[in-house]
Amino acid sequence: METNCSTLRKEELIFRVRPLTTLILLLGCCLSAYSQVIKTYRVSDVDPQCAFYTNNGYPTEGGHLDITSVTTYTAFPRNAGYALKVVGTTGTFKEYANGTATLDVVYNLADKTTGALSAENWTMHIDLVGRTTTAPPHFPMGGACGNAAGTGFVYYNVSQGTVTSNIAGHGPYIVQNKDQSSLAPTDPPGSQYTAYFQMGNGASLRHPTAFGLGGWWDVIRVNNPDGAYPFGVGDSYLELEEIPSCTNPTVSINNTNPSICPGGNSTLSVSGCTGGTVAWNDGATGVTRVVSPSITTTYSATCTIGDCNGSASTSVTVSPAPAPTVNSPSICAGQSAVLTVSNCSGTVNWGGGITGATRTVNPTTTTTYSATCTVGACSGSTISTVTVTPAPAPTVNSPSICAGQSAVLTVSNCSGTVVWNDGSTGLTKTVNPTTTTTYSATCTVGACSGSTTSTVTVNPLPTLSLAASATNVTVGTPVSLSANGCSGNVAWSSGQTGSVITVTPMNATQTYSATCTTPAGCSATAAITVTTQPAASLVVTSATICAGQSATLVASGCTGNVTWNTGATGATLVTPTLTSTTSYTATCTTGTGSTTTAVGTVTVSPLPTLSLAASATNVTVGTPVSLTANGCSGNLAWSSGQTGSVITVTPMNATQTYSATCTTPAGCSATAAITVTTQPAATCVLSVTVTPGSCVSATNTYSVTATIQLANGPTGILTISTGAFSQTIATTSSATTYTAVLNGLHSDGVTHSVLISLAGCTSVTSTYTAPASCTITTCPPPVHVCKGSGYVYQLNTTPDLGTYQWYRNGIAISGATSSTYNATQAGSYSVVVNGNVAGTCPDNSCCPAIIVEDSIPDYQAQTQTATCQPQSNSVNSDGRILITNWTANSSDTTTYYYEINLGATYDASQRIAGGSTIRVPSNGVLVTNIPNPVSVTGQAYTIRISSSAGCFKDKLVILPQTTCSCPPAQCLPFVIRRIR
Repeated sequence: METNCSTLRKEELIFRVRPLTTLILLLGCCLSAYSQVIKTYRVSDVDPQCAFYTNNGYPTEGGHLDITSVTTYTAFPRNAGYALKVVGTTGTFKEYANGTATLDVVYNLADKTTGALSAENWTMHIDLVGRTTTAPPHFPMGGACGNAAGTGFVYYNVSQGTVTSNIAGHGPYIVQNKDQSSLAPTDPPGSQYTAYFQMGNGASLRHPTAFGLGGWWDVIRVNNPDGAYPFGVGDSYLELEEIPSCTNPTVSINNTNPSICPGGNSTLSVSGCTGGTVAWNDGATGVTRVVSPSITTTYSATCTIGDCNGSASTSVTVSPAPAPTVNSPSICAGQSAVLTVSNCSGTVNWGGGITGATRTVNPTTTTTYSATCTVGACSGSTISTVTVTPAPAPTVNSPSICAGQSAVLTVSNCSGTVVWNDGSTGLTKTVNPTTTTTYSATCTVGACSGSTTSTVTVNPLPTLSLAASATNVTVGTPVSLSANGCSGNVAWSSGQTGSVITVTPMNATQTYSATCTTPAGCSATAAITVTTQPAASLVVTSATICAGQSATLVASGCTGNVTWNTGATGATLVTPTLTSTTSYTATCTTGTGSTTTAVGTVTVSPLPTLSLAASATNVTVGTPVSLTANGCSGNLAWSSGQTGSVITVTPMNATQTYSATCTTPAGCSATAAITVTTQPAATCVLSVTVTPGSCVSATNTYSVTATIQLANGPTGILTISTGAFSQTIATTSSATTYTAVLNGLHSDGVTHSVLISLAGCTSVTSTYTAPASCTITTCPPPVHVCKGSGYVYQLNTTPDLGTYQWYRNGIAISGATSSTYNATQAGSYSVVVNGNVAGTCPDNSCCPAIIVEDSIPDYQAQTQTATCQPQSNSVNSDGRILITNWTANSSDTTTYYYEINLGATYDASQRIAGGSTIRVPSNGVLVTNIPNPVSVTGQAYTIRISSSAGCFKDKLVILPQTTCSCPPAQCLPFVIRRIR
């Protein structure tokens, strides 16, 4: 018998399923039994000549997979259309001696349009019967396939078969003949025939010469096992290639050791396979191999010589190794033990010539014995340990105790269990006998035991009482203590011994105890308490006050009662107001009659006298005033924060009060105040008349004369400025008229202004019209810079014209004789070439280059100190910083900004008010909520006033610290009038 399952190639199958039913997709390979193979053919090609089978059962050429339901197998889209494709060329067709044949081919699912393969393939196995050379009815099918019956063909009836899938759960399916019972009602007339397979040269009559030896089958039907909704396979052609027959080799296996013990091995050798290859059933290859199985195993070898093969098999039996066991008894010293081996069906050898499953031993110590069990060629060993336990020899303590005590009995030298004579167990036992008693204990170790006894001796307790000569005394007074009723030794808690001792108690409550110990070691303890009162002790504080005050004296350290010489009682005495030094006596009396006295003295210090004087009490605002404190014999502190008997102040408010406090070394103080009023200063008045001169053609410049009138003016520096040019004049206290001439101004015919400024005065401005230009030149506008910014401007004219001379404000500049000049000052700059020879004036050289310095007016800054809160005598956070004269004049339209920061230099990170874009308030008050400085030297602030042009001027101010003090005491008259 032989089983075959080969692969179909390039064959197209047509499936038919009804709507809403489970799709049956997968085909499988089945196994059948046949007689001797007479011929074997290899399927080398498949031609889907006329495969068909559609939904309605009518044959249609060019068949395809038509899916009408996806109820269960959703991997295929509904009505997607798939074809079948043959995989490989290993399919086989075999003919057998009994007139039957088998066909095995593998199909793979593919898209019918693109041919792309899926992961699933179907294996078809067909059983063919009834070989004949007579063409059966209705075969080959005519019509579209164009086939007709011919001669020289062999025909088989399609009997049965199976279709399986490589995907688990798909199939298997059954191949059935399309006989009358399997026809659908819609099958056309003439369909009632049995499917056949024809084989021969040019098996397809449609293409009789296209192939060599081939096969052709007609329509077959493939059913689901439950008989529901079959599908079919249509006509197809297979190209066949006959495989020559051969003689299978006869092989045998030589097994050197067919029966082994665990861990043994056997050598297997194949003979009769000369020129072939040997493959074993467990995947090994080769003629000879060594095996060592753990269980009985059958080994088969297949010899392959060409297309022929032969097989043989042999078994290696693994006999189990014996696993004997033996008992391991425990005995007491002097006893014997019987050792018995179990689980041994062979012979037992103990060694030393002793055999048998049992033996008797008499060891004196714990001993190990070994037994070996032999069954055939296999053996196993086991070990027995006989434990010898010596007879126990326990011991137990015999203590002596006093009446009322308990004793702990402890058994030693026992590794087993202990049982006492009263039935209790355990190595230790606690007993409470009232008289001397004997106890016994038995120690058991395994089956061995030993006994011991203990006697507990009970001794009587002594009696003891204590007495004292006094139980309440003044601390430090000796007391006699007596111990009565003791027949042994007396030991006291004070460390003394004997029946009578003397103690000196020092604590408020002190307990003394005594212990009486008999010769047997039994003891009794008694205690007695002695209370003490401290000896009289007293301390009275003294005090120092200022005249007119009272003092509080405190008596401390007294544990009894305190009485004063004034008749008052208690630890505290409040004196009346005193004008002279006075002493007071206190007496302390304790509960035990101890007394002592102490004296406290109140020292009275006189008050200082103080008066204030000012160099002037009505001055012009800002005028320094000298303040003097008279009559103070101590330290002086002023409300302005200054110290010393004479200070200088500068009152800025209309009415300003200054106070001073005199503090004597004894701490007595007096305060006085003085008020200074201020008047505003006389107003300074400036006026100016400006007269421009004529244009000088050589330089296209002119001069201007300014006549200034000054009234009530201070001495200082008078500044006359056009922006590009400026001049200063020192003022005197007597002169009232000043004249200034500014030269080198550029003639442009436009209106200009002259600014006149003097510190302490309001600046004035006068305008005038400059003469028209003497040349026909359009000159550039002036360049504005910030005064003091360290600028450098390079002036350039036409080079290589000869000699050059640069002028500033019409005055030749020494050394400026090249075509370039670096200007670092404000002014009107011009250049003359070749001595101003006609026709050599360089372009634009007749127009001056004008540099105008912008600056911030010389404003005045001052501070106003924080004020005092009269009710709480605290300082308010209302210090102020204000400025005046920050604009050049009343017509100055420049926008000015302010910043204030802590410290003596500008630091934006310490800013407390303002900002680079915060305008100066119109009243000049920049900040009104500055806290009082912590330091007596005051707090430094830096003020920065800046303009939109980027120019700035910084000033430093100091805010003094304000010190508030109580106003001086005053005597006020009052009237007493009875109203009821």
